[in-house]
Amino acid sequence: MINIKKYSDVSLFILLLMAGLWHLSLNAEPTLQSQLANDANKSFANFGTSVAVTDSFVIVGTPGKQSDQGEACIFLRNQSTWAMTTCLDPISGTLTAIKQFGSAVAISDRSVIISAKLQGGQSGAAYIFNYQNGNWSLQGEMTKPGTASNNFFGQSVSISGDLAVIASPGGANDDGAVYVYKRTGSNWVLNTTITPDSEFKSKQFGAAVSIFEGYLIIGDGESGKTKEGSAYIYKYDDFDDTWTKQAALKGGLVTRAADYAFSVAISKDYAVIGARMENDPHGNNETKKGAVYVYKRKDDVWTNQAKLTASTGVSGDQFGHSVAIVGEHIVIGAENMNSSSGAVVLFTLVGDIWLETFSFIAADGASQDNFGHAVAVSASYVSVGAHNKKIKKSLSGDVYVYALNVQTQQTQAEIDLENTLATLDNPIEEAIVNPDDLDGDGLSNSDETDILHTSPTDPDTDNDGLTDYEEVIIYGSNPLLSDTDQDTLTDLEEIIFYNSDPTLLDTDGDGFSDDYEVNILNTDPGLIDTDGDGLSDAVEVNELATDPTLADTDGDGLTDNEEINLHLTDPLNADSDNDSFSDGLEVNLYNTSPLEVADVPVPLVTSTAYSPAENQMGTMAFEDYWPSKGDYDFNDVVINYNSIETKVDGQISKIILKLQPVARGASYKNALKISINTPITNIASATMGLASNAVPLTPIADGNQTMFVIIDDIEDALPAPNGFQFANTEPNSPKVIGAMFIVTINLKNPVDENIFGSAPYNTFISRKLDNGEVIEVHFPGYRPTKYASKRQFGTGQDDTDKSRDKYYQTEGNLPWAMIIPQIWEHPKERVDLSHDYPEILDWASSRGKSKKDWYKHKKNKGK
Repeated sequence: MINIKKYSDVSLFILLLMAGLWHLSLNAEPTLQSQLANDANKSFANFGTSVAVTDSFVIVGTPGKQSDQGEACIFLRNQSTWAMTTCLDPISGTLTAIKQFGSAVAISDRSVIISAKLQGGQSGAAYIFNYQNGNWSLQGEMTKPGTASNNFFGQSVSISGDLAVIASPGGANDDGAVYVYKRTGSNWVLNTTITPDSEFKSKQFGAAVSIFEGYLIIGDGESGKTKEGSAYIYKYDDFDDTWTKQAALKGGLVTRAADYAFSVAISKDYAVIGARMENDPHGNNETKKGAVYVYKRKDDVWTNQAKLTASTGVSGDQFGHSVAIVGEHIVIGAENMNSSSGAVVLFTLVGDIWLETFSFIAADGASQDNFGHAVAVSASYVSVGAHNKKIKKSLSGDVYVYALNVQTQQTQAEIDLENTLATLDNPIEEAIVNPDDLDGDGLSNSDETDILHTSPTDPDTDNDGLTDYEEVIIYGSNPLLSDTDQDTLTDLEEIIFYNSDPTLLDTDGDGFSDDYEVNILNTDPGLIDTDGDGLSDAVEVNELATDPTLADTDGDGLTDNEEINLHLTDPLNADSDNDSFSDGLEVNLYNTSPLEVADVPVPLVTSTAYSPAENQMGTMAFEDYWPSKGDYDFNDVVINYNSIETKVDGQISKIILKLQPVARGASYKNALKISINTPITNIASATMGLASNAVPLTPIADGNQTMFVIIDDIEDALPAPNGFQFANTEPNSPKVIGAMFIVTINLKNPVDENIFGSAPYNTFISRKLDNGEVIEVHFPGYRPTKYASKRQFGTGQDDTDKSRDKYYQTEGNLPWAMIIPQIWEHPKERVDLSHDYPEILDWASSRGKSKKDWYKHKKNKGK
C-alpha cells in the first residue's frame, strides 16, 4: 500500500521556502502569556477540565470529583494580563443539587454555556450566562427534555450567537440526542432535537458537538458496523428556521475502535475530527498514536482535505483527544504525550495546505499533568487545560494562555510596490479623461513620462490587455512588458485565466513553473494543492501517480486522501475488491468493506425521479449583461427544461436532460453549458440526441466537476425571423420554435443526490470576449467553472462575496439567472423584470424566502 508519510514534512517545507510562502517563519512564535489558577478559592479539583477562549475572556471549568458541585471561573484580559473576575455558581430552579458544574464550557462573544454533567441519578443540566455591564447573569437553565434519563446530558456543549447546543449521548434507555436551543430576547427555547438516523447505532451520538454560524457538527465515536465512527454536519436556515443534514462523515478501516469523532470542531469552511486512539496504519507498531482529519466545504458538500499527525508522535500519545479551530488555525491536544505530561500542536493553513507550525509544551510540565486535555483557540489566543497538574493536596489543574503573535511581514515585492506608489501622484480607481491624464488610465501624464516611462497617450503601453493603471496599482506587474516574469504566460493570461502571479515564475512555489503547470500538468499554478485533497501537486505527480487536478482520481466517491489514509483502498481503482461496487458506494451507502470481496451489498432497488415533474417543463432564464444589470428584461436566453434521473438505492446513476430554447433577446454570442458534480473519471458515457441517432458529447474536466458544452451558439439554435433581430422577445414577432436538445449522461458509479445536486444542476451561459476572457452567468450561489474569468467579480452591479457563498447576485440579491419550476412567460424586449413581475423584488430582498411564487403573478398578463 502507498505510504505518503515520508513526503509530508521536509519536501513540502523546502517547496514552501522556495516559494516564499512560509510566511509563518517570518512571524513571532506563540508566547506563553499567563498561567491561570483559582487563587481566590481552590475548592475543587480538575481546574482546566474544560476551557474556552475569546480575545477578551477565558472560561475554565472545574467540575471537581464526582460528588462535588464544581464551578466555572471567568478571566478577563487587560492588554497582556488575564485576571479572574468571578467564578460562576448557579442556583438551580429545578434540581435539588448541582453536581460537577463546569464539566463542559463554551463561549460566544459575551455568552457562555456551562454544563453540570452528573446529577446523582438525574440527567444533568446546562446553564447559559450573559455578560452585561461588567456582570455575568444567569439567562437560562436547560435540563433533558422528555422522560428518558441518563447521566450524560451536557457531556458536550457549544454556543454560537443565538444558538446553543447540548449533547446527551445515549445510555441504557436511548441512543443519544443533541438538543439545539435558540435565544429569543433573553429566553432560550428548545429549537430542535437531532437523533441518530444510522442503522448502526452506538449510543455515543453526541459524544462531541461544535457549532459555528449555523454549521453544527455532531460526533459519534463508535458508530458503524465495525465501530469506525462517524460525524454528522447540519446547517441551520435562519429564514425557514430549519436544520438540514449536509454530510455524514465516516471513518474507515484505519479508524476502527479509534474513537473517530470523539472530538470535533467546526468553522464555516472546515470540519475537524479527532481519532485519538488510531493506530499507525503504516506499520511501525505504533498503537493509539492518534490522528486528526480535516474536511473542507464547497457549497453544501464536505470533502476530506487532510490527515494531520504529530511530527514527533509515538505510541500512546492520543493525538486528537481535543481539537479546536478558528480561521486558519487548528489546535490539537495530545494529553498522553511525553508520559502524559501532554502537548498541543498548532497547524496553520498555508497555500491550502495545513502545516504543523508550533508545538506547545508546558515548561513546568510533569508526568501525568495531562496538558492538552482541553484546548481552545480564538483569533489571537490559545488556551490549554492541564486538569491533572498537582497544585495542592487534593487540588489539581492549571490553564495556560498563549498569544499567537501573528505578524505577517511584507514580501519584497509588496515593499517595492508600496515604494512605487509612494512616488506617484494620487492615482484614481475610476479613470477620468482630463488634460493631466490624456489616455484616461488613472495615471497622470507626468508620472507616466517621468517615473513609469509608459505612454501617457496609450492606456495599455505594452498591449497585453491590462491597463497601465491595473499593472502598476493592482497587480504590480511591469506595464512595459506583456510577460513580466518571462514564464511564457502573458500577464493578462495569468490574471484572468490561471490564478497566478504575473511577477513570479512559480507562483505557488511547488517546484513546477507556472508555464509547466498550465501547459503540461494542467494544475493550478496559484495553488500548492490544486484539487484540495490535502496532497500537494508535487507529491501526487512525483510519488503517488494520482491526478493532482482531481481530489478523487478514480471517481469512486472517496478522495485520494481518504483512500490512502482512512480506508487503505487504491486511489487508482474505483473498486478495490472487484466486487462490482465502487469503494465509495460501499463506504458511504452500504457500510460494507471496500477491501473484502465477501462483504457484498444487498440487492439494488432502481427508481426514477423527474424535475420539475413527469411530462412537465420548467424554465431557465438568463440576463447575459453580467456584471452589469443591463435592461434586466430576463429574456436574453430562455430555456425550457425537464430532467429524468435514474437512481440506484437513492443514488443518481443516469440523467436525461431535455433542453428547448424558447427565447433569445441577446446580441452576444452565448453558449449553453452544464457542469455536474462528479469528476470526469466517473463519466461512463455522454450523448446528445435521441437514442436512435445520438452523438457523443465530449466531457471537459472542470476540477472535481465535469463540464459539457450543449449549444455552441444560442443564435444557431434559435435564429431570429426575417425582419427581426431577436427570437420571441420583440413585439409582433412571429414565434420561433426551438429544437429539443436531449442530453444523456451515464455514470460509472452512482452519486449521492445531495452531492450531485438537483436539476437543472449547474447549467449556465458563457461568452468569450475579444481578449479571450470567458464570461459566465450562473444561477445565484453557483460557483463559476475554472475556465471563467474572475476579473469581473465585484464590478458593475455584481455583489459576489465568496465568504458568504454569494455569487452572481446584486447588493439587493437580484440574480442574473433563475430556475422557475413551470413554463414561464418572459418579459418583452427592454421591459424590466420587476415591471412585469413586481413581487420579484420582495423575493430577492428576502433571499428567496418570501413571495416564492412571484413568477405566477404577472402584471398585465398576456401583454
